Amino acid sequence: MAKKNVHKTEAVVLSTHNLGETSRIADLYSQDWGRFSAVAKMARGSRSRFGASLEIFTHIHLVFYLAEGRGLSFISQIETLNHFGRIRQDPSKIACGCYLIELVKVLVRRGLPDRRLFRLILESLAWLEDGEVNRLFTYTLNLKMMKVLGFGPEVDVCVKCREGLNEIIRFSSSYGGVLCERCQTDDAIEISRGTLMVMRRILKSPLYTIKRIHLGRRIEEELKIASDSYLNPHLSYPLKSLKVLEVLVD
Repeated sequence: MAKKNVHKTEAVVLSTHNLGETSRIADLYSQDWGRFSAVAKMARGSRSRFGASLEIFTHIHLVFYLAEGRGLSFISQIETLNHFGRIRQDPSKIACGCYLIELVKVLVRRGLPDRRLFRLILESLAWLEDGEVNRLFTYTLNLKMMKVLGFGPEVDVCVKCREGLNEIIRFSSSYGGVLCERCQTDDAIEISRGTLMVMRRILKSPLYTIKRIHLGRRIEEELKIASDSYLNPHLSYPLKSLKVLEVLVD
């Protein structure tokens, strides 16, 4: 018989799907165990043990049993810490939330806990719950998540020669950051100093301060190109949620 251990952790519900007639399998990102799946028995129907606590985006505290012999977890208890209900009332916020969830699923391997990433997920959901939704959210999320995962771009000095930056600034996704006017690469795009300053603020400032940034048209266009070009090589497939997001979010 597989040995069972009882564990407690906080987690965010990434998705669920039905199992049999009464159960669900929840895909979770947890504070202490990283991403993992767990079976919630009797989680469907009028006699559901867990109510709305397994809805997508929900921040929960759970008690679960890990069967080491087969690597499958079973949820015993759930306490809802934040349901993030206002996200579900706004289609644009739902689109942004689904983009967040899909990024985690594509970029993050199972079973690798990272408390900085867990905090970023919660802070991103809090932004959607309480703040205005615009494309700054996605640009910020792209750069912040890459930084947390260890792939953040260099924005302080030229990534190629390590010298200071001058008037002409370029961003190169292949080199992983900004280039000075003396360094060239085929994929580099020229960006303004205003765009550089926004990128620095995104990478170094708390999330709750970033959402107050107002982007001019030029900075927004350059930030989109830079953040998209930097993220895309790390994606194994195009994000489905991005198509919906581009329609619903200005």
